[in-house]
Amino acid sequence: MLEKMPLIVSCTGSECAYNRNLTCNAMAVTIGADREAVCDTFYRTERKVAHPDAVSFVGACKMEGCRFNRNLECTAYSGVSLVGDHGRVRCHTYAEAVGGAAVG
Repeated sequence: MLEKMPLIVSCTGSECAYNRNLTCNAMAVTIGADREAVCDTFYRTERKVAHPDAVSFVGACKMEGCRFNRNLECTAYSGVSLVGDHGRVRCHTYAEAVGGAAVG
């Protein structure tokens, strides 16, 4: 059975090519780069390439220690928030799993 992808409800990474008006417009993003819960899709540029009416989702998550991670997929179905943080964009929804182990 295919799971639905979690909606990105907000993103303050305004330097990203996929960000318009503090909203992510990439079709899907991957979370988890350099072993941190950051948006791996983030691309810093002044050029905005995304369609302004796009709806964005988390397509994959490499943060195996997150309680919302199941088989490298995000299960935060109530929505994911991304936050600009010193030139990177981190997943504000990330929550360490009990004991550091991923769920399911």
